[in-house]
Amino acid sequence: MTKVNNGGLAIIFLRNGEPMRQDKIADMQWFRLIAAFGLIVMISALAFGFSNGNFFTEGNHLMTMPWGIVTIVDIYVGLLFFSAWVWYREKSTTVKVFWTLLFIGLGNLATAVYLIKALTEARGNMNILSSGYRSV
Repeated sequence: MTKVNNGGLAIIFLRNGEPMRQDKIADMQWFRLIAAFGLIVMISALAFGFSNGNFFTEGNHLMTMPWGIVTIVDIYVGLLFFSAWVWYREKSTTVKVFWTLLFIGLGNLATAVYLIKALTEARGNMNILSSGYRSV
């Protein structure tokens, strides 16, 4: 990574030679902050649910209601989409399976962790964020 000053505007050249302006890196940091906030919200909600309710009893009840079923289907379709992105982005089959199992077991708690990981790896480069190993 090389940093140059272009008329008062800092530009960073990433390992693939593509310039990335400092304001774009700030955008990535903002996205990472949003993902971290989502992670904290999920941890708090799970802690509340497990400490104040019975997962199996209330989960079974939820599955008897039409909107409970719709909510679960919605969550898992979203996790399927997110998993598809991970399968495209990651090179190792072991890593792909690992994250997919985490998504199935932990839901959006795991998606928040993966998103923070991907944003950190991207270092401001949207190509690396979206395509992972395929972009380098």
